[in-house]
Amino acid sequence: MTRSIEGSRAKNATRPPTAPNCECIEETAIERAKRQCHQWTSTPSEVQYLGQLRLIFGQYSCKTFRWMLENDMGYVK
Repeated sequence: MTRSIEGSRAKNATRPPTAPNCECIEETAIERAKRQCHQWTSTPSEVQYLGQLRLIFGQYSCKTFRWMLENDMGYVK
């Protein structure tokens, strides 16, 4: 029984971490970002909806690019 637990731990350790509740499928994420932009404008530009994409890594996981630029400009540098 110990070997199977150790084996499953090793298997899980090799998997890349995923962000909880974030959409990782590019098409779905872009559509969601465009929907969010429609709250402010009827015809969002590419820059506007790309700013609504969510990060899937790092300390700001699940935050939008726009949020990150507004709140921690130094993180981008």
